[in-house]
Parts: sequence; C-alpha cells; structure tokens
Amino acid sequence: MTDAFSRFDLINVTAEPSPGHTADYALNGLLEYNAEGTATASFRLRDVAEGVEVWSRTYERIASGPARLAGEDRVVVDLASSLLQPFGVIQARERAKNLTAPHGDPRYRCVLLALDGIRSRDAAQHDTGRACLEQLTAADKSFAAGLTYLAAIYDAEYVFGSGQDGAEPRALDHALIAARRGIELAPANARAYQLLGAVLFGRGEIKAAIGAMEHAVALNRYDRFILAGFGGRLITAGQVDRGLALLAQSAEHETVRPGWMHFYVFLGQYLKGNFTDAGYHADGITGDANPLGFVARALDRRARRRFREATSMPQHLVALRPLWRDDARGELNRVISAPDIVDRLVRDLDAAGLQTIDKARR
Repeated sequence: MTDAFSRFDLINVTAEPSPGHTADYALNGLLEYNAEGTATASFRLRDVAEGVEVWSRTYERIASGPARLAGEDRVVVDLASSLLQPFGVIQARERAKNLTAPHGDPRYRCVLLALDGIRSRDAAQHDTGRACLEQLTAADKSFAAGLTYLAAIYDAEYVFGSGQDGAEPRALDHALIAARRGIELAPANARAYQLLGAVLFGRGEIKAAIGAMEHAVALNRYDRFILAGFGGRLITAGQVDRGLALLAQSAEHETVRPGWMHFYVFLGQYLKGNFTDAGYHADGITGDANPLGFVARALDRRARRRFREATSMPQHLVALRPLWRDDARGELNRVISAPDIVDRLVRDLDAAGLQTIDKARR
C-alpha cells in the first residue's frame, strides 16, 4: 500500500511524521483472519488537523493461498482510486479547504486551481490557474508538479481553444516544453509522462505518444485516470478495441466518470456501431462549456434517428465555438489522431445538420 500511494504525484507518504511536522491525514487499518481462511480488512481515514474521521471502508472475504496476492491488489487499487484520484476523498476535501479558505502550500493551491479550470472549462478559472502556475514555476525552477500541470493547461488551450493562446499551435509547443521539463525534474512521475503522451498525440507523433503513455502506466499502474487517458487516446488513433479494453479496466474501481472519459467511451462505441451504449455515454458528458458533449450528442441523435434533437446540437456547438461551422475538420484534428475517423465524423456531423465548410476539400 505504501508503494502504491507513493506513486501519486501530489501525495507524500510516511510511516511516522518527522519531528516538527504533522501529517495531514492518517490512514489506519485492521486485519482480521476468519475461521474459513479468509481475511477482513477495515480502513479508516482521519483528517488530523480537524480531528475527524472522513472515510471508512471494509473489505470482506479476502482470499488466502494462491489467490491472496490478487485479493490484496484489488484492495490496494480500490483504496488508491477512492482516496487519491482527482475525484477522490483527499483531493475533494483539500479543494474545499484551499479554495474557500486558502492555507498551506501555495504550490498545491495552484495545482488545485489549474485542475478546477481544466475540469470546468470556465475561462476565468482557467486563466487564474494558468497565471498562478506560471508565476510559481518562474519563481521556483524546481516545481516539477507545477510544470506538469502547466502542460495540462496549455494542452487544454490547444484542444478547446480556451485561454490566452486559444487553439494556436504555440499552445501545444508551450505544453511540450513544460511536459519535458517536468520529466527532467521528476523522471519517476507517472503524471508527467501521461501529459507528455497527451501532447505528443496532439502533435501527431503517435508512436512516441504511445511509448510515453505506456511508460506512465508502468510507473503507476494504480492510477485509473492514466489508464483511462491512454485508452481514450488509443481510440482516437484508431486502436478502438484496445482502447475500450483499457477504459473498461479503468472503470472497475471508478464510481464517477468525468466527461472526457464518457467522450472516449462514446467514440469507441459509436465507431463500433454500438449506438445504445454510445448514447448512454454521450449523455454523460454534462455541462454546456464542453464542445465535445454537443458533438457526441449530435452524432448520437442522428444515429438513433432522433433528427429534431440532432439538428439542435450543432446550433449549440457553433454558438459555443463558431469555428465548428467553418472548419469542423480542423477542430476534430485537435482531438482525434486517425484521419479516417475524422473523415467519418465530419460526414456524420454534416448529416446531423452542421453543414461544415470542409477547408481540406476546397
């Protein structure tokens, strides 16, 4: 468990706090052996500063004998997913603490601001997170996590046209520089390699991108978000079956899927012709600030012959970002690496009512 937790970039794990320092959270466990040879493991997470128990879970009938290692691994993966992921218990509590009553390390607060901006697609939050990270990484050249999440900010600007550089190629160049610098400072950081892989996918360097993502998974196989991100990128590169398999594996311990995961699963199922499953995930991309949600729902409604709804989706899409009317191919190229997939989606969006002006065929 210590090995698994220490692989997450925003977590420091210690058996006992060093003199003069206090841990933020304490995880206690109890292991009981049952008469039939199985075990029951109970865990409790305590917020040390507030002195309250904030989470608990019990795992029953953990097998012994040859199946013991698999059972232990299942528990560790579930604990990591529940506590350490971006939607996990610890980050949720820390977000509430830091963003409502700022305290603690300003670097961590900056990362939380950046993550909120990326997740919400809110322009003000995005710019606040970017400015904070740029300021701190300029002042502290060793702030590896700051550079990694700054790469995520720049990558989001390229993909979604947000922020100061709004879909300009230079945003992707900035992302590559930040991602590489983050790896130089923290070569064992799985998140840094994940971001490098995402940027390389955006640049069309597919072989190198897959290599970076595979290395990220090898560095932290417990991080379900890294696994899901890799699976989604594989789908956009045309490796649909492998990508869906990784997304399914990542979902085994996830109770909440963010919109980007739903989009990747939607795309995979849509390309395979599984329109019922695709529709479920299209509706899982909530919020009005994510253009991919409108893309998915337009394609889904057309595929299921709900034509009135289908034609309304492109209107919302164009209102959000007019470039989708004039150059849908260019917008899709920012997200999808395989040209044949882009070709199909452009045709299907036209049929759904987008009426694109396809610059590549002028």
